[in-house]
Amino acid sequence: MLRRRSLLATVTLVAAGGIGLAPTAAAEEVTCQNQPDGTAVCTGATTAADGAQAPFRYEVPADWNGTLLVWSRGGPVPTPPMPGPENLRSTLLDQGYALLASTYSRFGWAVEEGPADQMAALDVFEAGVGRPERTIAWGGSLGGVITGAIVERFPDRIDGAIPLCHGLGGTVAQWNQLLDATFVVDELIATEDDLDLVDLPPFPGAAPPDATTASALLQQAQSTPEGRARIALATAMNNSPLWVDPADPRPERRDLAAQQVQMHDALQNAVRLGMGVPRQELEYRAGGNFSWNVDVDYREQLQRSGHRQLVQRLYREAGLDLHADLDRLAAAPRISADPGAVDYAKAHIAPSGDLAVPVLTMNTTGDASALASHSRTYEDVVRRAGSAPMLRTTYVDAPGHCTFTAAEYLSALRTMEHRLDTGHWGSAATPRAMNRVAEASGVPGPARFVRYTPERLLRPCTAGRSAPGSPDRSLLRGRRRRRRPAGARDG
Repeated sequence: MLRRRSLLATVTLVAAGGIGLAPTAAAEEVTCQNQPDGTAVCTGATTAADGAQAPFRYEVPADWNGTLLVWSRGGPVPTPPMPGPENLRSTLLDQGYALLASTYSRFGWAVEEGPADQMAALDVFEAGVGRPERTIAWGGSLGGVITGAIVERFPDRIDGAIPLCHGLGGTVAQWNQLLDATFVVDELIATEDDLDLVDLPPFPGAAPPDATTASALLQQAQSTPEGRARIALATAMNNSPLWVDPADPRPERRDLAAQQVQMHDALQNAVRLGMGVPRQELEYRAGGNFSWNVDVDYREQLQRSGHRQLVQRLYREAGLDLHADLDRLAAAPRISADPGAVDYAKAHIAPSGDLAVPVLTMNTTGDASALASHSRTYEDVVRRAGSAPMLRTTYVDAPGHCTFTAAEYLSALRTMEHRLDTGHWGSAATPRAMNRVAEASGVPGPARFVRYTPERLLRPCTAGRSAPGSPDRSLLRGRRRRRRPAGARDG
């Protein structure tokens, strides 16, 4: 068993040059404090090539078991890095795991910087503590995407990875579906407004005002049968789940009204992501708009959506003509993308599916932000790349984003350790086995792993392909949105 070396209160370390690592400053000052239980808590910052600093934190228990867990956080959190799920960190330390996290050198959708920042922090850890016997990368939300990027960019630095509540179906795919949902809002609900869906106000700056406008219009539309039907149609274009709010009970299959309420909640979330600061910041990074709907047939998209029958029922109840609304969408001017911005978004990230280390994904079935569909699409990409034996996808039957219990987190970790110990998954990654491990873990929370087959993303865009009906040739140059009649093609 590997033992950590004694850590002084303040030490200066030289970061080793990680394999494939983006350049960082050579010297790193690390401040360490020993806790009463003997755990060493160390903080510092690595420096990226552009001079930006990435604060990091690692914690090493007195009796380290030799495994290091590299946690990638989600969202633009400006707080000091905390290396692990908050509901499990103390348990992991008690069980002998060392924990590490960087908070990244840049705000926002840091898929470009996050993986290298994590590896720079790993270099500091190895220089000061020692090389782990085993390194497992994991993280949730944005951190799940960054974990997937670490798998692709630094596979020789880790032994396994657990992307949680992730968007590994692809950044372009995710935001194209959000564009489809908000496009329906703009054309059928915000009929007296011309909402800015893309090419948002410059970031950093004021939050996009049309996101607030759209949210208010949805609230108004929810009060009428016609509005509720059109909300359902917009939600169907993103194929959002029908139980997304942890504060609500699961809607009954026959309760159309309760299911529609969940669709409204999911669409509000789509507006927040697809028209708000997340898109604004991503456009800033990408240098333009990276989403398009040229050549998208919304009648076909509805046929492929899992919510077609719900939409049809709500339209009938409202006395609305669904075909007429679909005709309006077909005739509406379309939105083209900036090819350079698409290239950036695909690079950060459109997965290749080529796996050199074992990967275990975990999603909730009712996540409106990181749809469970991402896992199925990622599974497809990995299979096409010939890496299927390296991947297992798991699902937790729960609403909300990253709403895993401590027992479920720990079960995922144990399942990955089984794969690393034995060289095969066996039955360990089945819902029954993972529930059994969670229930025996001794940590709080129910065990809710289930067999589940989510729908595929409606607009897949991975490293080797674009969305059906929206080939790359449909992308137009130019930073600003250009409205075009549906079906118009580029030369």
